[in-house]
Amino acid sequence: MTPDARRLPAWKLVVFANAFAERGAANEALDLYRRAVEVGADDANLYNTVGRAFEQLTSLDDAIRCHRRAIAIEPSFHGAYNDLGNALHANGHLAEALAAYEAAIRLAPRNGSYYRNYVQATRIKAGDPLFAVMDELIRDTDRTPLEDRIHLHFALGLALSEAGEPARGFAHLVEANIDARRADTGKPSASRGRRRAP
Repeated sequence: MTPDARRLPAWKLVVFANAFAERGAANEALDLYRRAVEVGADDANLYNTVGRAFEQLTSLDDAIRCHRRAIAIEPSFHGAYNDLGNALHANGHLAEALAAYEAAIRLAPRNGSYYRNYVQATRIKAGDPLFAVMDELIRDTDRTPLEDRIHLHFALGLALSEAGEPARGFAHLVEANIDARRADTGKPSASRGRRRAP
């Protein structure tokens, strides 16, 4: 690290670290990310951002520490719980990952990506109330944004398929892909006013 980097504020260090990471200079990026969290003090967003960067560079213990620090600073930071779940899952700590995803879902119950991550980390048994919760969120087109409904369709598709209902699961995966394509083109959601997946 250059002497100038020691005097930079945390967010500038993150910008430079990102540039190093994009060029494949992982060691330099990791050094700058570590320096950023040393000077970042009580910024939950900084810790969470750096945690995601550490995860991308497969420095999972650093990622977990950063996400936990973000949560300690801001206990209602649902994104940090989700990101902690991702890092814990990648590091093989499944029970802790599921608990982190559950916390994210409790704090932001309409965020479809949290359900998707949770379902990808575990197998939901037939009859679990989570199926009904996800289905209700998908059907509530007025209050659940399209992007979240897409994630929910993917989550429900996977969960149903693993619970022995592949036809229903496939129908949700099809809906997710149709809505994702429509979202990419800016067209109205196919889900609104269409027949729903069973």
